[in-house]
Amino acid sequence: MDIQPSLLGYISIAKDWLTLIIAGCGVWVAWQGLRTWRRQLKGTSQFDVAKRLMLKVYQIRRDIEYCRSSVRKISISTHNEDGQPIPEREQLRYSSDREMKDRFKYIIKTSSEMDFLLFESEIILGKELREFFQPIEEVCYMLRDSIEEYTEDYNQKDGRFHDAEERNRYRELRQIIYSRKGDAIQTKVDSAVREIEKFIKPYVHG
Repeated sequence: MDIQPSLLGYISIAKDWLTLIIAGCGVWVAWQGLRTWRRQLKGTSQFDVAKRLMLKVYQIRRDIEYCRSSVRKISISTHNEDGQPIPEREQLRYSSDREMKDRFKYIIKTSSEMDFLLFESEIILGKELREFFQPIEEVCYMLRDSIEEYTEDYNQKDGRFHDAEERNRYRELRQIIYSRKGDAIQTKVDSAVREIEKFIKPYVHG
């Protein structure tokens, strides 16, 4: 009895099955590799954006501290931005106002960069991240409005007020604009930074 054709048939079928198994193993290995790559890529993206965001948070805190610092060196301007001469009695006030607004420009720049980075961070780290930044945003808005009100309505009064309400508002604005050790505004910023650190830490340290 000639069994060679039958044996060759079995060998051919075995080869087909072996090819299928090898192909299946290749697909499985590739799928596992893709999953690992995705996890690594996600981890890398989270680490990168978390690190950049945290550095920006520290920067905005420094900018707020600098803007509110009571230590100031004011260069007296004799001419305004249009090149017009400033009366001598108004030079100090004009220069003080300009220096105050120049300090706030650092906050504007960093805040804009932080907002853009925060948008990216919400996508990668989660939308709940936004709420941790609200106290810092509130302080920035408060400083902006207070500096505008102070320079436009109060800095030129030189201690002359119409009533007690106006005098009290003047003091309130100065308490916002100029820092004191451990004051409410700095405490609010420091507390917000600590909460952001808690949220960011797992992504930075793994």
